[in-house]
Amino acid sequence: MSELESLEEIKTKTLPINPEEKEAKGLLEEEGKKNKEENLILGKNISNESLKKGNDVKKKNDFFVKGKKRKNKDNEDVETKKKIKYNGQKVKEWTKRESDGEEKEEKKPKKKVALLMGYCGTGYQGMQINPNAESIENELHKALAASGAVSKDNAMAPHKIGFMRAARTDKGVHAAGQVCSLKMIVEDEDVIKKINENLPKQIRVYGYVPTTGGFHAKFQCDSRIYEYLMPTYVLQQSNPALFPYSAIAEGLEIDLESNQPIYNEKSGQYIFKNSSPITAEEMIEKRKFRVSEEILEELRVILKCYKGTFNFHNFTIGKAFKEKNANRFIKSFECSKPFIRQNSEWVSLKVHGQSFMLHQIRKMVGLAIMIIRTKTPHKIITNLFKDVKVNTPKAPSLGLLLEQAIFEAYNNKLKGVTKSDKRPVNFEKYKEEMNTLKEEWIYSKIINEELETNEFEKWIRIIESHSMEFSWWLKKDGEIDLKLKPASLKEMGRGLLEKEEEEEEDVEED
Repeated sequence: MSELESLEEIKTKTLPINPEEKEAKGLLEEEGKKNKEENLILGKNISNESLKKGNDVKKKNDFFVKGKKRKNKDNEDVETKKKIKYNGQKVKEWTKRESDGEEKEEKKPKKKVALLMGYCGTGYQGMQINPNAESIENELHKALAASGAVSKDNAMAPHKIGFMRAARTDKGVHAAGQVCSLKMIVEDEDVIKKINENLPKQIRVYGYVPTTGGFHAKFQCDSRIYEYLMPTYVLQQSNPALFPYSAIAEGLEIDLESNQPIYNEKSGQYIFKNSSPITAEEMIEKRKFRVSEEILEELRVILKCYKGTFNFHNFTIGKAFKEKNANRFIKSFECSKPFIRQNSEWVSLKVHGQSFMLHQIRKMVGLAIMIIRTKTPHKIITNLFKDVKVNTPKAPSLGLLLEQAIFEAYNNKLKGVTKSDKRPVNFEKYKEEMNTLKEEWIYSKIINEELETNEFEKWIRIIESHSMEFSWWLKKDGEIDLKLKPASLKEMGRGLLEKEEEEEEDVEED
């Protein structure tokens, strides 16, 4: 017996004929004529025990008709069932949802890529997208949609395009070599040009690299290079009276009692030395300073002391010596030759590491500066890797930028793969564009801000006005003697600068 005959028998013997069922019958017959048995699914007789188990089973009064073919997300033909009757009651047929009046964009094929870019962070609240603030990613997503690199429907929905950045940068921080992974429409050969046309000049996309489907910019970034730009005048010697245990104070008679901290009742803070206002004449003289080759070589030797795997618990905040993630691996830390910008001499420091903790780079730079200013032996760095808690000075955030993200392990896996469009993720092809962005936007912003605000001189004066937080361990023998820690610091528990570090908004490395 065929299924069509079975349907007629069920309808004539077990179901009363009424107008609703006639309508159902008509629909069934119409579908049956179109595609006979393939387009008809019948409800079959089931036992009473099965009916008691719930409404998830088909009852004998249920009739279903296969709907018309449609396209699924993979562009395959599929059919949608139309329910005519359920549990003896007529159910409304499935119908296509009415349009809201807005036409959906035609879906275009996307490809997983690594987007290589750089930016000057001045004026932005950071890299990461934030609906309540101006961010680099806000600008980027708008430009991607306007250029057709992503659909307008997905413009501000990063999860829909698998978007991820290699490293976060916070308020005002720059990046010369940032990498983002996403699924992008790349059929237009001029897509990068169009993206840049829709971006502010201080944000540039260099290009893209096709990647494997599972590429993830954050998780597959195995190391990062950060650059720190600073004026060389910060390497001048400190006032010996402020660092009585240091080599620069040797042979001088310094009254330690008169060098005790002053408690400011209004602010509730300890100040160790009142600093006078900065004058324009003073800054002109300071910027005439030119670093000697001897001091430069000393700085390079100090930076090499950070190379290797060490416990950097004293180079961040809120991190105990026993915490495993306080250990970090530094591959290299180098200093450039001096260069002149607007009559001021600068050097560039570049540190390459697997990952960095909050404030770590700035504290490494700050300590290196103070070692030179006080002529403290280099072994103080080794002693700071030990189980003793010390507040290390933190250099200004102004000079910090992400030089580039590195994907060494991922790139090594691609070696020897010839039958693929996948390429290594690196910036070799875009060095010229990177240098242009750095010179025209990043370096110029850092240098101009220093000239306008004297940021580095302000920092030196803050350190020296709180010198007793550092002078007890910046000593001529490079040893840390807790007995020399001032009683006022013991009473406070933490120094003033430590408290400020926990309160201020700052760059978070990785």
